[in-house]
Amino acid sequence: MKVVTKHIFILVLCIFGSRLIAQHQNVWSNYQLNASSINPAAIGKDEALDVNIYSRKQWAGFSGSPLTNALAINSMIKRPSVNIGLFISDDRIGSTVNQNFLLNYTYRIKFKKFRLGFGLQGGVQVMNTNLNGLNRVNEIDQVVEQNQNKKTGLTAGAGIYLHNDKLYGGVSIPNLYNVNSFNINTVPIYLNGGYMFKVRNGQDVLKPSFLVRRIESTRITYDINLMYYINSKFGIGGSYRTKSAIVGMLELLLTDQFKIAYCYDYSTTSISRYQNGSHELSLRYLFGKKLKMNNPRALYF
Repeated sequence: MKVVTKHIFILVLCIFGSRLIAQHQNVWSNYQLNASSINPAAIGKDEALDVNIYSRKQWAGFSGSPLTNALAINSMIKRPSVNIGLFISDDRIGSTVNQNFLLNYTYRIKFKKFRLGFGLQGGVQVMNTNLNGLNRVNEIDQVVEQNQNKKTGLTAGAGIYLHNDKLYGGVSIPNLYNVNSFNINTVPIYLNGGYMFKVRNGQDVLKPSFLVRRIESTRITYDINLMYYINSKFGIGGSYRTKSAIVGMLELLLTDQFKIAYCYDYSTTSISRYQNGSHELSLRYLFGKKLKMNNPRALYF
C-alpha cells in the first residue's frame, strides 16, 4: 500500500505542479494504436515487447506541412506490475524540426476486474528552427540571418490509464515541461476511452471510442471514433474531429502479433482547398507472446 501511495503522490504532484510549460502535441488519428504517444501510463498493457512504428503526413501537397515519424518500444521488467518504454519522434513543420527522446515508466496495479496504471515520462527535447530554408525576396535578410534558433532541454509528462479486456480509459498530460516557455493555460490535457462490444454471436466486434483535448484554457476539441472488426482480422471505421476533419480508418491483423493500420483525414476547414488530405500509417508487432484469439486485445486496443 505504501508503494501505491508513493506512486499516486508523485503523479499528482507532476500533474498539478504550478508554472508548468509545454507545447501542443502532435495529432494522431489512430490514438488507440499509438496510445503511448499521448499517455505514458498506457505502455505495457499487452504484457509483451510491443514495437510501434508510425508516420503521419498532414495536409499532403501543402508546402512545409507537418511530417511526423515516431518509434515506440514498450516492454516489462522483472515484475509484471512495472513497465518501461522508449519513445522517439521527429516532427517537421516548415523550417522547424522538433525531436523527442523519451523514457516511459508505468506502475500497474491489478484489481479483480481491471488494471490501473500510473505513468511518468521524461527525456530530452531538441528544437531547431532554420529560417535559411525559406524563400526570400532579398538574399541578404538580417531578420532571417539573426533568427536561427536551437533549443535543447528536458521534457516530462504523466498519465493514468485504466483497462481490462473490454474497456480502457485514461487522462494524461504528456508534456508537462519542455524547452519552451508556456504557462499552465497552454498545457495540453487528454482524456480518452473506449469499449468493445461483441456482435454477430461474438465473431465480430464494435468499438466506439473518444478523445478529448484541452489545448488551452478556453479551447477544447474532441474525436469521436467508431470501428467495426470482422472475424478479429479486419477493422474498418471512421472518426470525426471537431471542426477539423473526417477520418477514414482501416486496420488489418496479418498475424496474431503483427498489425498494420492506415488513416486518411479529410479536412473540413478552408485549408482543404490547398491540400490533399492527411495520411497516417502504423505498424505494430508484439514479440514473445502468442495472443489468444478469443481475447485479441492487440487488435482492438
